[in-house]
Amino acid sequence: MPSAEHGTPRSSSHELAARSAPVTIHPQASATSSDILETPPPNIPSTVPTTFVMATQIVDPSTCCVTYNVTAPAGPWALILLNYTGSVQGQVYDSSFHAMVDGVPVLFGTTPELYQWTVLKDLTEYSALFEQPAVFQFVLGAATVGGHFYTSLSLSFYPVPPGYAPPPEPNQVVPVWPFTTLSASRLAASASVTVPTNVTNATLELYAYGFSGSGADEFWYSTFPAYRAVRVSVDGAPLATVQPFEFVNTGGLDLFLWDPVTAAYTVNDPPYQVDVTAALGLLEGSHTLNASIAGLGHGSNWFVAASLLLYTSPAISGATLNAAPAPVVSYSNGSMGGQTEHAGDAYSFASTLHSSAGDIIAASWTNETFDGKFTSSGNASASTSGIDVRAVTQFQERLSSPAGQGWVNATSRPSIQFQVNQTAVVTSTTGGGYPIYENITYRMLSFHQNWNLTRTDVERSTAGTNTVSGASRNDNVSANGSYEGQEELISPAAAQLLKIYWFWSNTTKLYASSEVQTPLTVWYRHLLVAALTPADLATDRAAVTTNQATFVDGVAIRLAKALTDVHGAQTLTATALGVGAPFTFHWLNLPNGCGPGNPGLPSLTCAATVNGSFLVSVTATGSLGDYTISPAVNWTILPDPTAAVTAAVKGIDNSQSVLLRASISGGQGPFVCHWFASGNPINPPGACPLTINYTPPFSGVFFITLNGTDSLTGAISANTLRLDVSDPPGVEILLVRPSATIPTVHVGSSIGLTTQTSPGTIPDRFAWFEDGIPITQGVSGGNLTYTPTTSGTKLLTVTMTDAAGMLARSNPVTVDVLSTSGGHNGTGSGSGFTLSETTDALIGFGVVVVLLVVLVVVLVRRRRPPPRRTSDPKPKPRVPRRDSIPSTPPKAGPSTGAGADGPPAAPPAD
Repeated sequence: MPSAEHGTPRSSSHELAARSAPVTIHPQASATSSDILETPPPNIPSTVPTTFVMATQIVDPSTCCVTYNVTAPAGPWALILLNYTGSVQGQVYDSSFHAMVDGVPVLFGTTPELYQWTVLKDLTEYSALFEQPAVFQFVLGAATVGGHFYTSLSLSFYPVPPGYAPPPEPNQVVPVWPFTTLSASRLAASASVTVPTNVTNATLELYAYGFSGSGADEFWYSTFPAYRAVRVSVDGAPLATVQPFEFVNTGGLDLFLWDPVTAAYTVNDPPYQVDVTAALGLLEGSHTLNASIAGLGHGSNWFVAASLLLYTSPAISGATLNAAPAPVVSYSNGSMGGQTEHAGDAYSFASTLHSSAGDIIAASWTNETFDGKFTSSGNASASTSGIDVRAVTQFQERLSSPAGQGWVNATSRPSIQFQVNQTAVVTSTTGGGYPIYENITYRMLSFHQNWNLTRTDVERSTAGTNTVSGASRNDNVSANGSYEGQEELISPAAAQLLKIYWFWSNTTKLYASSEVQTPLTVWYRHLLVAALTPADLATDRAAVTTNQATFVDGVAIRLAKALTDVHGAQTLTATALGVGAPFTFHWLNLPNGCGPGNPGLPSLTCAATVNGSFLVSVTATGSLGDYTISPAVNWTILPDPTAAVTAAVKGIDNSQSVLLRASISGGQGPFVCHWFASGNPINPPGACPLTINYTPPFSGVFFITLNGTDSLTGAISANTLRLDVSDPPGVEILLVRPSATIPTVHVGSSIGLTTQTSPGTIPDRFAWFEDGIPITQGVSGGNLTYTPTTSGTKLLTVTMTDAAGMLARSNPVTVDVLSTSGGHNGTGSGSGFTLSETTDALIGFGVVVVLLVVLVVVLVRRRRPPPRRTSDPKPKPRVPRRDSIPSTPPKAGPSTGAGADGPPAAPPAD
């Protein structure tokens, strides 16, 4: 059972649908002390709307209601804006008003008792109602004392700006109860509803307000016991509990505190949004929904109204309820030992949503607590009383699906504390009954009202990507004041001031939100002082307060973006309200890069040069010297996004693919990026792939980089990666001869082999094969000393694997291996050289000739005579004998002389 998130920000998944359109500030020109703008307006798109004027200055109560048939222009719409402007003429009481579209409640509030006010209500979540002609109804329950109200109404449909997506809104809006009064005589409101079976998310939107009829519960929180709880059931089975916010109407507690600043949410009371997705298994189909209020006493009256906001999808075929344990409800009070109260409610649900993409399991847990403390002293004539009432609702939801998981954490904290001192002296009655006249002195010693809402959404995909979003809202009012006068009591809960002798009031209102992309802080201050003489006495409060010395001032800051990157443009806009116009503005605590810029002006556009979080504020100085400073707005500046680009390898061969990776730091996801290789796109631009396979179209050097932006439009800077792409490798075998005269290769002998390679990616590895059988593996060089161990014809091959993993295989080389040295010479053929038998014979013949010549020389030298003396006569030359020279060479035998590669010996000189 989800929480009662009264007006809680809507999430990006279901309810926090941040508007993606450009935003401008709604004009607030000429705001004066008589203008009341309850809460800051919605974001106004830059497009031109189609506007329907439904009422202009309608006088109430002679015409109490407005009915208008609306045929909207074609959607979708970036914004549907309701403008309700009211004003008072004469004397009136605070009166409730509400609006409906086709029976669905869309607006509720209470009028001020003076001046003019404007309510700007965002109705975009009801877009489904306007897709066909719809009936708009406005009702003002005017309570007047001689005066009347004016009412003006318009409805504007803003188109979605070009290039922007429409905000996600419910596909169906189902009315449950119209505005219905609950009391002791009517304890429950019932309605029959039908919920379709294709719902992905469901929200129960509930209005509950203790102000109707006699109004006995208008100040329900100030009397003991104070615990109230709206309980909703489905066919009698508990569904949800809502603890109401402690509202204060403009006619309550101190009339002058609300001139013209109202209490929190008075004129635009947002509904409680209860996420019931985890209970879809209970809700689907046709059922009866009931609402009742715990703690109602005699005379208590409450308005309740509700609708179901449904998101549907054709992928969903139904829901099954997994768990719905009975809620844990508790209540205790200390009436015997002091006026204190404590109450608690705890719910949990789980349902399985059946989807064509896989089941989705939704589970939720809700825990609510209420604490009240009441003090009082004195008697009916003079008393001091104190109130401290606080409530806390904590909601958790978990979604599990095949695509990932999601978590929601939301907390609401409404509270009110005040202390009052008053004295009353009865001057007359009517037979001891009403009306009662009395002189009264009233002092609001302190007043504090606050409603804080926070929500965080986390989505985690199965790929490990996390998306975190969230928002917060805070409406805070502090006040004190006093007045003295004469009043007429017309009932226990209603009085009319007849005379005022003096009064003063000081009211400060702070509204702050940190929704995605549109953070906003608004501050209003109203100081009213009037010291009157008897001649100034009046029966009309408006006549007394109008034209008195007042100071109404406030200044608001709106950031165009909650987050920016360093160097990302940011626009800051200040809006001041009050009687001190024109205002001069001065900005405080700006980051580096955002200097004074345009001092004195309400708008500043700049780009920071540093990252961090900066609490920026602005001062506004009025023309009369009035000076005020705004609450600080947090501007978070993230480092510029940078990407580190890497590759699985730095070099590949042509036709191969490489895995490219990018890791992005800084900035804010999701990222949009585009991969490039030497300036040429690798992928179409779009959602950023952090890994991508790339196949270069040809060989060469490629420079890889990444361009893109983050969700804040900050440009991604990335390094440039060099990728070398080589031609595919090739390899062939060459033979290396150890000696030019080796005739063959024998078993046990060696021959040198080497390789000739074509380009590839180095380094490379080689593997040699003999007849297909590996003889080496993984050698780093391309050389091999081949020593055969068996004879025969051998086929030698080699493979080369380069650094990129590409494999090249050589053609085979044939080598004949002889088993003995006297056998047939081996032959080899390949891409190196060729050994032939003719060559072997020539070499052998040359060896024999050389040996014979050497033998002849030796023999001739042995037959020479001994040397002659120098005195002997010189002998005559001899003619060699023919038989001393062999006529035919001897038959060649085995070589015993020089090596086979040596040259033949020269013949002898003689």
